[in-house]
Amino acid sequence: MEEKKMENERRDESIAEKPNYAAEIAAVIRSNASPKITLSKLEDYHETDLAESLYLLQLQERKKLYRILDADLLSGLFEALDDGSADAAVMAIENTTSGGLIPNFELLRKNPQQIKGE
Repeated sequence: MEEKKMENERRDESIAEKPNYAAEIAAVIRSNASPKITLSKLEDYHETDLAESLYLLQLQERKKLYRILDADLLSGLFEALDDGSADAAVMAIENTTSGGLIPNFELLRKNPQQIKGE
């Protein structure tokens, strides 16, 4: 019985020590860093973590993220969807400064993901 208790405590400790990457990403997005610095910080995270962070961000924060991400990172979101490591992803297909985002259209065309809304 004591052995089981110690095993559970070790498991709980290892779970408690796991980094919360989604929260870290949200903090990066919420910072006042320039887009270039923000992008350089985001490049160190896995696409699954980026997708998970979307649930923590407000609409304006998500829009900020979409403007910063490049096509390679966005394609990584699709890979995370394909391999099942993410359930959903959000991406921009147009913005107010440059209109339609051609690389994103290409990603949508090449990937069989379902669009849920706009």
